[in-house]
Amino acid sequence: MKKTLHSEFEKHVVRKDGCWDWCGPSSKNPGYAEFSYGSNKMRGHRASWIIHFGEIPKGLFVCHNCDNKKCTNPDHLFLGTCKENNWDAIKKNIHPTLGKPRQQNHNTKVFEKDFSRIKDLYLKGISQKDIGALLGVGQTAVFKVLRLLKIKRNKKKIDAEQAREIKNLLQEKNTQEELAKKYNVSQSTIHHIAIGRTWRHA
Repeated sequence: MKKTLHSEFEKHVVRKDGCWDWCGPSSKNPGYAEFSYGSNKMRGHRASWIIHFGEIPKGLFVCHNCDNKKCTNPDHLFLGTCKENNWDAIKKNIHPTLGKPRQQNHNTKVFEKDFSRIKDLYLKGISQKDIGALLGVGQTAVFKVLRLLKIKRNKKKIDAEQAREIKNLLQEKNTQEELAKKYNVSQSTIHHIAIGRTWRHA
């Protein structure tokens, strides 16, 4: 008998009221129902969507209405964008990085209520590292929030006079981090001036 997506799926699914059980393997992280299909691994919820509704449009994710990652009940599934998928996970408190209580280490989490504050601080020119220190979280967590919110800071340009000032201030032992804050630019901009990559003749 030829193996089909449907036949392989049926080997593992246990239908019942509410969430469907899964008696097959699951992915190590983050624990979704999973099975082998041909030479590839197939997530159970994605297979369920394809079987019951057809192909998954490019750029969309199959998301759960329930909090059960192993559930493959098509009534519990919906399509969403990457951003919608992340927000759904945050609201359900199951996102691996965002929206969970902070811990006292570099892998701390960011509360959803902090998102607007992170955005405001970043747009005021505060570095991701400093924002993380202020909120007691890691820079990586701040970066992920900004990426999720699609926040980009307009880059301020340095003119020749400012470049000369920066060079003089560096000779006076001001740190690159301090000057980046003073001129509202990235620290890499100051570093490039310091090593002569930019404004060499200023």
